[in-house]
Amino acid sequence: MDRKPTYEELELRIKELEAKNLDRKLIEDSLIISEEKCRLLSEGTFEAVVWHHKGKIIEANKQYYEMFGYKPEELTKKDAILLTASPDSVKFMREQISSGNLGPYEVVGRKKDGTEFPMEIRVKVMEHKGKITRMAAIRDLTERNQAEEELLKTLGELDNRVKQRTGELMIQKNNLDEANIALKVLLDKRREDKKETSDNLLTNVKELIAPYLEKIKKTKLDEQQKTIVSIIESNLNEITSPFARKMSQTYLNLTPVEIKVANLIRHGNNSKEISDIMNLSPRTIYNHRKNIRKKLGLENRKTNLRSHLLSIH
Repeated sequence: MDRKPTYEELELRIKELEAKNLDRKLIEDSLIISEEKCRLLSEGTFEAVVWHHKGKIIEANKQYYEMFGYKPEELTKKDAILLTASPDSVKFMREQISSGNLGPYEVVGRKKDGTEFPMEIRVKVMEHKGKITRMAAIRDLTERNQAEEELLKTLGELDNRVKQRTGELMIQKNNLDEANIALKVLLDKRREDKKETSDNLLTNVKELIAPYLEKIKKTKLDEQQKTIVSIIESNLNEITSPFARKMSQTYLNLTPVEIKVANLIRHGNNSKEISDIMNLSPRTIYNHRKNIRKKLGLENRKTNLRSHLLSIH
């Protein structure tokens, strides 16, 4: 016969049973607390969160129901994939579940009213209400995709504007290059015409006027006629020679009268001849010569004035 347990043994057994019940109660309470925490967290997030087991919905937050337009009783224990994914996405989602892919991956969602929208799914495998479930966090990508489309549109518009502006600038540059080429051609032609005019003038004076002037100088002329001929010769020389222009550009402080005196000195006329040609007194010519030497930096130097003037080209 089995021995009856003693009082002490019974007391110990009771305590063991009470401890086990207490442990089980603690576990049950912990599970309840954990599930409540999950619920509060899912309600506080901006994403839709759903727990499902083998495709059947166990629980979801209010954002999930609002996202798809269902009431809780319409989806509870229903096949979540068939009701919330587009027909083209159903097969793909089942493949992700079978392969254990936790995402994130993008599919097309479908609302109760048939509206389809892009969504992103991230999954975590966890225990929920005593079952191993897949907790899926779902994000509506409509606004993000619209923002990306707007950004791409803006970038495309900017790119087109840059290309258009670049084209306009290239046209302007080409027009400017053509204008510069045309201007250069005109300037070169002007220089050629100017040189040709100068050469023609010099040739005409030498061939058509100078010979006759020399003939007149060899005839018998009185003093007044000689003076007039000398003035004509001097003026022609001034016209045909760049000396006067060079003098006026190089020595800007010379007066017009001083430039004429310097030109006559350069052509070998003495002071008396210059006096007669310009109808000025010899003393005045002397003062002009003195001023010219001073302005040319020849004052107190033995340099011959005519030789210096001949060196100016």
